[in-house]
Formats: sequence, structure tokens, C-alpha cells
Amino acid sequence: MQKIKSSRSNRLIQIGFVVLGIAICTILGISFVVLDKAGAFSKASWELIESPIRFKHIADATTRKVWAVTDNNKYYCLGFPGCDQWMETGKVSVNSHEEYDHTTISKNTCKSDVFIKYPRNPQGKVVECALTINYFGVETRSIVYHALLDDGTIWVWKSNGPWYVGLGMFIMLVSPFIGLVLGLLMYRTFRKYQQDKIRTNV
Repeated sequence: MQKIKSSRSNRLIQIGFVVLGIAICTILGISFVVLDKAGAFSKASWELIESPIRFKHIADATTRKVWAVTDNNKYYCLGFPGCDQWMETGKVSVNSHEEYDHTTISKNTCKSDVFIKYPRNPQGKVVECALTINYFGVETRSIVYHALLDDGTIWVWKSNGPWYVGLGMFIMLVSPFIGLVLGLLMYRTFRKYQQDKIRTNV
């Protein structure tokens, strides 16, 4: 009977360590995803794109180029290829994007995509914000935001990879399994400590 009670007690202790390990690793995994999405681990910061021209609309953007429109509906571009400085250009062509680039333009704020790093809005009122993600398979090579403020200036925020779009989800899925292993290791250490203590007292 004593052995049965001892076995049940050990089993409950083992389950307790496993639950604790899973809880710790899950919390750490979720915290990492939340903090990284908020840009806590990124050195990137908003930079003003110098220009004597004031704009009213972001027509399009890639990770290396931006097209913007003035009040009198003139189109300008800046970036590689073809626009080393702000240059007047025609309307943005359907082939403007580099291969694997994907851009989303939102009003009044810089909205993050799923599991994508999200910078705080630049100082000032955001009129439009273009989020461009450069994909290569599931890998994100770079993330670039172009923000147009109400004073007509354009700011840029860049975070270069490698960053995997599914990494956050992967971490959240794997963390419970890591926690399981951690819990078992903690239980094993605890049992070894108990056995050493018993030997010492004998």
C-alpha cells in the first residue's frame, strides 16, 4: 500500500513539473512573438525621406522604391532602379513591383500583417502607410513601411531579414513540447535530489 501511495505521489509530482514546464515555455513563446511583432528586437527606426516636394498620396511602393503623387496629380518616384533622387514619372505601371514583393496600402495608420514586425507610427498624423514584404518562398527577406504624413512628408521604416512569416506560429506550437521536455528534466533533477538526500541521511 505504501508503495502504491508513493508511486501515485511521484506521478502527481511528475505531472506538476510537466505542467509547470509547459506553462513557462508557452508564456515565453507568446511573449517573444508579441515583443518581436512590436519591434522590440529590431534596431530599425523611422527615417525621413528628404524632399522639397510635398505629397498627398502614396501610389505604390516596393522594398527599394516608392511612388507618390502631389496635389497637382504629378507622379514622382524615388529608389532603385531608375530613381536615384525624386524624379517625375508617369503613372505606376502594373510591372512596377520587383519579383516576390507584396504591398498593402492602408489609411491613417501603419497596419501590421500576420506575424510581421510592427513599428509604432512616426510622430505626426499618418495619412497613408504602405507595407511592403519581400518574399522568397515562405521566407521574408525584408519588411518596409512607407508612411505619408499630413504635412506631405514621407517616412520609411526598414527591417531586413531573414524573418520567416510562420516563425511566430512555429514558436507558439513548439514551445509546449519544449516545456514538456523541460518539465521532465526538472522532475528528473528533483528525483535525483531526493535520492541523494535520502542517501545522505542514511
